Amino acid sequence: MNRYDDYITEFLIANKEVHLEKIGSLKLTTDDPDSSEGASVSFVYDRKIPTSPGLIDFITERSGKIRSLIESDLESHFTQVREFLNIGKSFEVLNAGLIKCNIRQEYEFIPYSHSGKAQKIRSQPSKAAGTRRRGGSGVQVLTFLIVLAIIGGLGWQAYVYYIKPKPASVPTTETDSSLTDSSASIPTTDSLAATTVAYGPNDSVDARYIFETTDLRLRAKTRTAQLISFGNKAAYDSFMNGNKRFYSLFIYKKTRIADTLAVKDSIQKFLQRNIRVEIPPKQ
Repeated sequence: MNRYDDYITEFLIANKEVHLEKIGSLKLTTDDPDSSEGASVSFVYDRKIPTSPGLIDFITERSGKIRSLIESDLESHFTQVREFLNIGKSFEVLNAGLIKCNIRQEYEFIPYSHSGKAQKIRSQPSKAAGTRRRGGSGVQVLTFLIVLAIIGGLGWQAYVYYIKPKPASVPTTETDSSLTDSSASIPTTDSLAATTVAYGPNDSVDARYIFETTDLRLRAKTRTAQLISFGNKAAYDSFMNGNKRFYSLFIYKKTRIADTLAVKDSIQKFLQRNIRVEIPPKQ
C-alpha cells in the first residue's frame, strides 16, 4: 500500500470528491460515511483528468513536505497505478472498493459490496492527529537532512564546474533526435549475482542505479535535470514494452563490485526509492 492512499481517502471524506490523474473522479455520495449502511462511492472514468490541486495542498499540509516534491511523487504514484491497472491488477480505494481495467481497456470502480469485501470508509482523526504529533520531530530531522543535501549538492556543482578537470568524454544519454533502447545495450538484472559472476570483487564497473521507470518523457527529463542540478550523475534512457515506450531514470557511478550493494543502499536511502542495479557485461 502506498503511503499516499491514506491521504487520498482522507481527502475524499473531507471534500466528497477527488480527481486521480488520467484515471478518473471519485465522489462520495453518502452524507455520513460512518453510518451503518456504509459508504457509497461513484466513479467517472476520464483518461485526461488532472490530479485535484486541493489533494496536493492537502498532502503538503499533512506531511510537511515541499509542495513540488509532493506533486512529483503523486505523478509517479498515479503513473505506477496506471501501469498496474493496464496489466490487470487493481487499485484499492481504501475501505470503499477497487478500480480495475475492463475488457474495453477502460477503468471502472467495483464497490466492496460487489467484490465480497463489505467494508466502509471511516475517518480516524484522532489517530491521524497522534501520528502527526509523533511525526513532528521526524519531519524536522528530514527537513534538516534535505537542507544539508541541497547545500552539499550546490557545493559539488561548484566543484564540478569550477575546480574539477573536465573529462575527455561525457556519457551519452537520450536526446530529442535519438533514443537509446536499454534492452539492447545493458542487460537488466534483478539480482547482482546473475551479472557479477564474471567479475572479481575488486573490479570496477560503470553501474547504473535505476530508481524510476515512467512512460512520461517530460517526467524523465525534468527529474533527471533536477538531480543533475544537485550535483548527481543522473541520466535516462528508453526501452519498448510492446508498442509503448518507457523511460528508465538512473544515477551512474564507477563502483567496485564488492561495494555495489552498499552504494545501492546509500542511493536508496537518499532518494527514498527502491533501487534496481544494472551491471554492464564484462568485455
